[in-house]
Formats: sequence, C-alpha cells, structure tokens
Amino acid sequence: MNEPLDQCRVNSWIGDAGHYLRADPGIFINNPLGCAFAVTVRRFMWPTYWEEPARIIVKRPDGGGAAQGLIDHNEDHTAIDVPADTRGVYTVQVKDGAYSLLWFECSLDQMVAGCDRGSAGDTVSAFRLHTAALPRRWYFFVPQGVNDFQVVVRHGSAHRQDSGLMVMSPRGQRVAASFANRPRATGSSLRQRHNLTPKWDFISDEPQPQVLHIETDPGSTGRFWSIWACGGDGHWASDMPIRLDGIPPYFAPTPRQWFNPQTGRPPQVSVYDHMIGPIQRTSETICPPAPILGDTDTGMRGPHTVYLYNPENRPFDFQTSGYLHPPDVRIPVKYKVAGPAGQTLVEKEGSFKHFNPIDAFGVSVPASGAGVYRVEVDCPRWYGWSEPSMPMVLAGRRTNDGASRFSVDVQRLG
Repeated sequence: MNEPLDQCRVNSWIGDAGHYLRADPGIFINNPLGCAFAVTVRRFMWPTYWEEPARIIVKRPDGGGAAQGLIDHNEDHTAIDVPADTRGVYTVQVKDGAYSLLWFECSLDQMVAGCDRGSAGDTVSAFRLHTAALPRRWYFFVPQGVNDFQVVVRHGSAHRQDSGLMVMSPRGQRVAASFANRPRATGSSLRQRHNLTPKWDFISDEPQPQVLHIETDPGSTGRFWSIWACGGDGHWASDMPIRLDGIPPYFAPTPRQWFNPQTGRPPQVSVYDHMIGPIQRTSETICPPAPILGDTDTGMRGPHTVYLYNPENRPFDFQTSGYLHPPDVRIPVKYKVAGPAGQTLVEKEGSFKHFNPIDAFGVSVPASGAGVYRVEVDCPRWYGWSEPSMPMVLAGRRTNDGASRFSVDVQRLG
C-alpha cells in the first residue's frame, strides 16, 4: 500500500466516515498551477467482506492517466502521489470495487463531486450518498440571475427504510424538503418466498425520483445554497442519489472548497445585494436580503454589536425593525457606528413600531474606507439588515469577563 510523502495535508475532502459515496461519483480537483499533489481514497469495511478490489485512477485535464492506486480486498484505503504535470482540472475515477462506500481526501484546496447523471447514466445522479447516519451540509452555487432550478432525489433503493434532505437558501431558510422510503408494492415473488403479508411485497425496480422545484428570491442568486442531507430514524443502509438541474451540478462540503470544473475557477460570489428596497419590505411580498440578522419571527433582545464587511468602501444604511409588537407602542433604538479605523462616524436614535408595510428605523453610514465597519445597536427587541446587504456577523454584547452574550428572541420554531 503506497503512502504519500505529505499524507498529513488534507486541505479538501468529499464525504467522510458518516457520509459515504457509492459507485463512481465523479470527483474533480482544481490544480491551476499544475503542481504535485496527494489523493487518499478511503472506504468503509463491511464485516461481511462485501468489498472487492477497487482501482482508483487520477486523470489529467486531457483525459490521460496521471496516477493510480488500488484498494485491495482487505484494505480500507489507498494513498496516491500525483506528480507535477499539466495545469487544469483533474478527475478521480473509481473502477470495480463492488459494494464499496468511499470518501476522498486531497492536499489541494478545491475539490467537488459531480451530481449529474454521470458517465454510467444513472437514472437520477452519479452522486449517491450512502448510509447517511449523521446529518451533513453539502454546498452548491446558484449563479446570478437564475430564477429557478430543480433538486432531484430518490429514496429507498434497498429495504424499506427512510432518508431525507432539506434545501437551504443563503440565509439559512428551509425552502423545500423531501423525506421518504421505499414504497410497498403488490407483487407476489418476494411475498411467496418469504411469507410476507399480502400487499407488502418489495418492488423489484427503483422507486420513482422526487423533483423539488426551487424558486429563487431577489438577492439569493450569485450565492451559495446548501442541502442538509440526513438519514431517518430506522435502518439507513441505502443509497440516496441527488441531482441538480438548471445550475452547475457540483457539491462540496464547504463554500471555500467549491469550484466549477467547467471553467476551472471559483464562482463570482455576490458581495453586495442591491435587490432589496422599501417596495419589497411588505408583509405580503417581503424578500429578505441575504444576509439578514433575524427575521419577522426571530431577532435579538437588548444591545448587540454587528460587524459588516465593506470591501468596496460603499455608503450604506443599517436598518432595524420588529414584529408582533403592540400596534400602538414605538420601540426605541440607538445606533453608534464606527469605521474601519475605529473612528466614530454616526450616533443616532429613534424608534419603530409594528406596521404594514414594515416600519424600520435606520442610520445612513458614509463611505469611510474599505474594510470592516462596526454598528452598535441598543434596542429592547429587534432584527436588522443593511442596504445594500453585505457580509456581516453578530458579535453579541461584551461582558465584564471578556466574553460575548447573545440574547436571541425566538417567537416561532420552524
């Protein structure tokens, strides 16, 4: 078994010991410098020895062989050193292996798994999760201007067991879900063989895939979405193929690791969102910006600090509002805003109330240099966003011992 010289360097991965992939998923590695790198392919070892020897082939951008390895019958991994060669996108292919459940590690930074039909022509996808015993997040990219796309999934390819997933928007909103298991059938072959209850026979063909039609909101494209994939509460040793239609069909476990093998480049992620304006902030047509701190059902209580990343030195407004307050009560709010150099830019106070359309109170922040801005919000009960929206984090409230306290108001759990 060949061990690479730098096997301790794992800078990207596809799958792990809780989320295996079956068959030949189609693994793509970005090597823009053409440098040497290491690939390790691991597999779950069945106690019943269902595995067969699996050949792992690393191919150059032109399709020629760059390196290969073998996971023998009684081995759980192979480590492959790939020498310096052509710049571009390398692929990892799996040949044979029988019932092999795999995951992949690489010393380079960018690696994705294809989730189209693949070269084998699977009816759903070459991306086949297996034994998803633990929930995992898989990220994908929705390019700017895409109005809708589809997530196709099939449940219960073996046994009568459950699996599921949820589709998550860039702001963490669950926009669709699919949970199911293998359906029952009225066939007779297995019922007669195993003395099963009538009408509870297993079907001999694959269950029909389910198609989730996803519509995007203004401001949610040009950003990373994700799938939260998980097993059910019962027996979970079953494939769950997942396919993306209408967008680049690639998954990665982190946004940093994602790239588009068709271009060999990472995506153009939208830093600012200009799609959200006052006309869209009504209770009937609200399209929340991404990101947003809280929403009409959740928010913060009391003073908190917010940091915003403004790399292009743009002026912006920071807004706060609330929901489910008594209609005749105005909620007071105070702002203190500091620029990238720590200088105080604005101090302002006012109020807002429950109103339709949303009655927000904001502060206008002048452009004062590219970098990180700090907004201190002092309000009994609020949620907030910026216009244009930009990357931001909630830092809570500093305590006397140097920690941060976060007081979150959850009015509805969903």
